[in-house]
Amino acid sequence: MDGVAASHLITFLGGGGNAPYTSCEVAGVPGGAGTLAVDFSKLDDPAAHDPRVGVLGGSYGGQIQFAAAATDSRVDTLVSLITWNDLRYSLAPNSTAQTTGVTYANQTPGAEKIGWRVLFFGVGIADGIQGAGIDPARNVGCPNFVLQACQAKATLDTLGYPTEQTYELTDRVSVGHYLDRVRAPTFLIQGQNGTLFFRDWVKYTGTATPAYRTASSYHVEAPRSYYLSGAGDLVSNPGAVKSGSVSWSNPGLGAIGTYSEVCGLEGQIPAGTLPPDATAPYDAPGTMGAWTTQPLTTDASVVGVATLNVTFTSPTVAATQAAGPARQLQVFAKLYDVAPDGSETLVNRLISPVRLADVTKPVHLEMPGIVHLAAVGHHLQQVLSSTDAAYKNAYSVQPVTVTANPEAPVTLRIPVHPTSR
Repeated sequence: MDGVAASHLITFLGGGGNAPYTSCEVAGVPGGAGTLAVDFSKLDDPAAHDPRVGVLGGSYGGQIQFAAAATDSRVDTLVSLITWNDLRYSLAPNSTAQTTGVTYANQTPGAEKIGWRVLFFGVGIADGIQGAGIDPARNVGCPNFVLQACQAKATLDTLGYPTEQTYELTDRVSVGHYLDRVRAPTFLIQGQNGTLFFRDWVKYTGTATPAYRTASSYHVEAPRSYYLSGAGDLVSNPGAVKSGSVSWSNPGLGAIGTYSEVCGLEGQIPAGTLPPDATAPYDAPGTMGAWTTQPLTTDASVVGVATLNVTFTSPTVAATQAAGPARQLQVFAKLYDVAPDGSETLVNRLISPVRLADVTKPVHLEMPGIVHLAAVGHHLQQVLSSTDAAYKNAYSVQPVTVTANPEAPVTLRIPVHPTSR
């Protein structure tokens, strides 16, 4: 629908419509902008009502560009900022059971990213209400949204995970669904916090080359392996693994024990409004498990995606998981940098939500992709939390244990590279 609507607008800009326009003025509104003059003489192809069209926008304004270019070849260029590739993953991610990119449809659904969902619908509905005087049709049904979108929201709010109908809707409006039909030159802009291409500890002026370096080829090193040991250690030698276990549980009833971020509002709270550490990430004791390395003996940079191969033990979940996703185990995985004074850094506040189809089977988890300098003397810490404030959390109580076994070590692989400042 977005692409078709944009195609009609392109035809209008190219002088198409019920009459052979040669000029046009679109009137403004009282107290608003003035008239917009459109010069229909500057066309790539007057017969096809083909104007010279470039599109710029972020988030949804980025998605609609791809929809327009996939529908209409008259779009000449795109400049898309911070948009989504697969909305199925963006709104309900699951960082396991991925077969193609981040797509996991028709497998175990992820956890609803409730913070972003509330922000997205709240802003959209408010905009629809404010614009009712211009276009009253926007408030028919669900203000500013198609009815199916609000139905999907209600389902997510109730269940905490997407249904097949929600998958189908979010797939249709995902760039990944129609990217192969886009032929227009595209300048894709993403934020530094969402990429792997900058070393933010390197200071520079002018060109950013010192921060990302250049090379004739990309050197790939094998990830550094660590092994869960005892009651909270990460060791680099599998022979040093000691027997032990770490147990935790979520509070139940959707309550949270972990805070990572508030989805789009970080940095927007005025300075001095809250105590300095009021919005720092935290994990409540008893609601998470943690395993920590010895102090690093050299500076090291983490570049890429850390992975964890682990088996969980949860008889309660195993006995009820056949009832559906609401009864399946939820875990939130993340990697901390812990300073000698105990202060923790959750790089860019990134975490990986996971929902397990079968808690009795081994699982491969993927941590967020990051670039981060871990300084000498610091520790790396693997954390598995039962909840997170940015997501819809389990209503059933889910006690869980991870056991360190010297005969079959739980393996964490971190893409750590020796580095210098």
